[in-house]
Amino acid sequence: MTTPPENSSSGNTASTRPAVPWGKLLVILLCLAVTIWYVHHVRQRQTAPSPATTSTAFDATAAQAQVQALGQKVSHAMTTGLLGPAMEQEARALADRFPRFAPARTLLAQVLWSRQQVPAAYEQLSLGLGLDPKQAAVQEMAGTLALELGKPDEAGTHFSRAMDLDPKEPRYRLDLANVYLRQREFDRAERLFLEALQIDSNLHAAYAGLSDLFAQQNKLVMALDQVQHAIDHTPVSERARQVIYLRKKANLLRRANRPAEALQVLNMLTDGERRDPAVLAELATTHTMLGKPADAAELYHRAWEKSPTQWELAAEAARYYQRAGNTLAAGQMLEQVRQVNPQASVLTDPGQAREAAAGATTAP
Repeated sequence: MTTPPENSSSGNTASTRPAVPWGKLLVILLCLAVTIWYVHHVRQRQTAPSPATTSTAFDATAAQAQVQALGQKVSHAMTTGLLGPAMEQEARALADRFPRFAPARTLLAQVLWSRQQVPAAYEQLSLGLGLDPKQAAVQEMAGTLALELGKPDEAGTHFSRAMDLDPKEPRYRLDLANVYLRQREFDRAERLFLEALQIDSNLHAAYAGLSDLFAQQNKLVMALDQVQHAIDHTPVSERARQVIYLRKKANLLRRANRPAEALQVLNMLTDGERRDPAVLAELATTHTMLGKPADAAELYHRAWEKSPTQWELAAEAARYYQRAGNTLAAGQMLEQVRQVNPQASVLTDPGQAREAAAGATTAP
């Protein structure tokens, strides 16, 4: 459950909202594809309709056709960043027109979720699952929404149902394992991660989950072994995910008091990847552990030169220059901060610079 798509520059109100993160977008698009397939499949079967999909109160064939058509429009709008209030109104109207048709509820939930209306999306999913609970992908979506709402127990129930409905899909085991990991139920989480790997031995997310599990228990050697498996099993097409795993490996090496090896790992990244705020912070901390805060300052200085409006980077450069004893360079960097954001708290409290820098740019 990693860069967001660009929002449209059109005049509708959706263009000013934050873009949907790719991890969330992938889950929504997957459920949307399942919804479209589901209604198409029901149309093609020509069998007696179930109470979940029909009622004497509406024309099931019309409902299926309209959900499929709107679902295709929604899918295109989501991938292009053009999903705005007008499409939400269409989805709401469709759900009102066919309130007993589960895919209409699911489609509305997907639209609401993409527009950051999480409680309303979860309510619609719950209504849809009440009509037809035997939808593994929709159970997964409901579980993901439950987590966003701070309901891990409900999330676990949804993921468990998804797993029971489709036991050959390892992703649902990962979902449930991560819930247990949050709750520090390590034995149950480990069992599910291993079961997922029995289904698909190339599942890098399962290796990464095991690494996190061992790291939380301070079993650093085992955590390092598993994160290396995650790196090795990540395809080239998922480079952004591999960068995250490399950063995790560096962090584990630092925790094991092996900063020189951590630096070697981080130096494998490209210049662009090294400018990511999380990677920058890892590099800076590693250089400081090696007794070289000036190198950390230079990293932030160069990153700021690439993005001079991001005052947070200049603030971090100032902080590390100060640590290195270069008060002149620190003062120059703080002056750059003042020019961009005179109200920046770092100007009166430099200790707050790290927190500010963490949000300077988006992760890969």
